[in-house]
Amino acid sequence: MTESLFSKPDEGTLVKDNFIEGSDPERLLPLISSPLASSDLAQHDSRSLNSRCSRISLDGFGVADAHHEEAFSVMIDSPVDVVTVFLPASGNAVFHWSGQQVESPHVANAPLNARQDGIRSQLSLTIDTQSLRDKLSRMLDRTISGNLQIQPTLDLASSAGTLMRELALSAHRGLSAGGALRQCPSAYSSLLDAIEYLLIESCMHRYTDELRRPAPSPTPRHVKRAMEFMEEHMAQPISLNDIAAAAKVSVRTLQHGFRQFRNTSPTMHLRDLRMCAARQELLQNGAKISVSEIALKWGFTHLGRFAAEYKRRYGELPSKTVHMSDVLPHRRSMCASQASPPES
Repeated sequence: MTESLFSKPDEGTLVKDNFIEGSDPERLLPLISSPLASSDLAQHDSRSLNSRCSRISLDGFGVADAHHEEAFSVMIDSPVDVVTVFLPASGNAVFHWSGQQVESPHVANAPLNARQDGIRSQLSLTIDTQSLRDKLSRMLDRTISGNLQIQPTLDLASSAGTLMRELALSAHRGLSAGGALRQCPSAYSSLLDAIEYLLIESCMHRYTDELRRPAPSPTPRHVKRAMEFMEEHMAQPISLNDIAAAAKVSVRTLQHGFRQFRNTSPTMHLRDLRMCAARQELLQNGAKISVSEIALKWGFTHLGRFAAEYKRRYGELPSKTVHMSDVLPHRRSMCASQASPPES
């Protein structure tokens, strides 16, 4: 494995280059499934497994170019908060996802079990699900959390499938040693945006129907003022009366505006912001501060209820996020705040 520094204007970001060639399943498995998952690989005959895989990762995004020979199965036991996109060039594989059997080409969300027969070549992408949630939040103008329920099918003969393959190939070439994307962080950011928005807009998921509906009327000024006030002061012990006063309307008018234009309440919106802030701190400081301390800092006094709500929103327990922060240290959430947590 080799590592190199990808320089940005204000910080250094680590690009990880992994190249495996040979027949060792234990070395190969993290590259062909996910480096964050608990997995197992089994061969189906006595012939030696012969594989070659080059995987490059940066800030929670990964792209791999792989060639495999002989039949084997991959079993992924523990779910991870990533979407895996397989883009085959040749060969056959059968995947099992949520009780369905899916043949390549496909898009799948971990956990994912697969059987491959014979020679197979493919590109694959791993995308941080939180980054997709952040983009959906911007598209729908509200906080998106929880499982996106992305369906595991993408027709590579379609224009979207063809473009996805071209973008994946560009990402692998551009991030390889000497590639242009290593010297052009703005170009890399634009390419990653293109991949993620294409995935959101070309695959069926939990929010597809909502995206296809006409955009709602613009949010009125008093609701925007309230949202801005909560964003700026979510680290403080603010009340509903404080929010209404900042929005220059009555509490009743404020509640009606949030129900009509945000499909939520002001207090739930504030809770969403604080939950996002707690998640961001778990990603950044979870190895240094306990989960209970972080929960209390952001106003969640009952640790059990905090953990249950956190898992419902993000599909993982807070302790799992802490573990993932050690592997993906640069993951960020759009709702992160630089402010201090609320005082008790």
